[in-house]
Amino acid sequence: MKPLSIVRLTGLFIAAVAGLILLLSGYFWLEIERVSTQISLREAATAHSEVQEGLAEMQRHDLDMARTLALWDETRQQLSSPDYYALWRDNRVRDAGMVNDQVEGVGLYDKQGRLLAPPAPGHPMPASLPGRAPLTLLQQEDGRSHFAVFQPVYADPGGGILLGYVGIRFDFIGELRRARAYQYANLAKLRVEMPEGSTVALTQAIDHLKFATHLNPDLAAFHDIFVASLVRLLFLILVLLFLTAWLLGRLLVRPLRALSAEIDAMREPGGSLSRKASPASPLPILELENVHHSFNDYQARLAELHNSLAQNSRDFHDQARRDALTGAFNRRAFDEDWQSLGEDRRLGRVALLLFDCDHFKAINDTYGHQVGDQVIQNIATALHTALRANDRLYRLGGDEFATILQEADAHRAEMVAERCIEHVLGQDFRQYGMNEPTTISIGIALSDGDGIALHELQKRADLAMYTAKRPGSRKLVFYREDMGGMAALLGNREISAVFLAIENPDLIELHYQW
Repeated sequence: MKPLSIVRLTGLFIAAVAGLILLLSGYFWLEIERVSTQISLREAATAHSEVQEGLAEMQRHDLDMARTLALWDETRQQLSSPDYYALWRDNRVRDAGMVNDQVEGVGLYDKQGRLLAPPAPGHPMPASLPGRAPLTLLQQEDGRSHFAVFQPVYADPGGGILLGYVGIRFDFIGELRRARAYQYANLAKLRVEMPEGSTVALTQAIDHLKFATHLNPDLAAFHDIFVASLVRLLFLILVLLFLTAWLLGRLLVRPLRALSAEIDAMREPGGSLSRKASPASPLPILELENVHHSFNDYQARLAELHNSLAQNSRDFHDQARRDALTGAFNRRAFDEDWQSLGEDRRLGRVALLLFDCDHFKAINDTYGHQVGDQVIQNIATALHTALRANDRLYRLGGDEFATILQEADAHRAEMVAERCIEHVLGQDFRQYGMNEPTTISIGIALSDGDGIALHELQKRADLAMYTAKRPGSRKLVFYREDMGGMAALLGNREISAVFLAIENPDLIELHYQW
């Protein structure tokens, strides 16, 4: 592909973006219309379910009302002796709170289903029972819709002696509105499409109802906002596209050409430029293609130099802090890590463990320095294995090692020390021609966050380690306050040699003088 001029490419880009924006605008327009239609259909279905639930709730509630009225003693009395039936029907039922405000009329029927007396004016009831009770009906009469429930009345609780029937008539639309709240169905426009004088069971009433859904103000507002925003966005994007084309020519093309010329001049020593093969997929802009080549060359050189320097720095840093014989951290690393533990040279909660190989000088003198180095390497390996992955092992010099346990108490420090002793005892030193077992002594000093100084904790660990090397002492010793006076004694070579001889009689050689 031949690189294109930036001016031509800019024009193609603007045309492509404008076309894409128009396509996206059309797609968003169709999508919002589709979503609006789906939401409207979903709301209509929800409104239908609401009305069905309202019908069921109305039927349940009004049947309960009819059952309560059928169990009322005064209802049974009127069926047995209807002398005060009109008073009961017109006054007592409402005064006793047996019916609600939507009730248009109440009537009692004898066992043959005939109305006991003519209904009150303005509150007509069917002259005869329209079916077998219990019964719920939707009736269309006098241009209005009515809902009627009929319930049998028995003389005994078991329902064995039928006295008659009680019927209650409601205003259908008013009772349906009262049954529940409607979020989607608009009952203000509810119509009952039934012929005059017809009657259907309430379970079939939903097929004869026509109603609308509430206008969703959020959906309408969202639609209007979307259309207005889309128009404004289209206009703004088109303006920005043309402004971008002008700015590209003024602010980008000219600087890029100058920059490309300068970089080309600096690519080779003396300002000469040797043409190199272009990559398989060059940049589509001619000027940027030159910048691409130039910066790639410089970037590769700088990256190579940077990586080399960084690797050398890492290698030097690591070598300066590692012991060449054992691979453990050295005294320099120990001092750096040690100083970083305490702020203002005051320690927090740490444990310092000092390890020392017993009789190492004798091993060196007896078996040679090569065996001594192998012993030190094995001890370092054993200690590495015994410590946790995040615990550092330091070789402080000769046969002396150390580790620092942060946030450690006496129990944890003792567990780590015992594990170290076990791992060292588990090493096979006989492979180097040694017959004597090789052991270590461990001195432990603790800081409980009481602000002890760094040098003081090191001194305590050293005293504890020397105590551990004494004959008869345990191989791991915690520092105690009564060890302070033993520093000079333990530091004396002659006395230490006596202690070693007492502990190991094989080291005593007898000479006789006549």
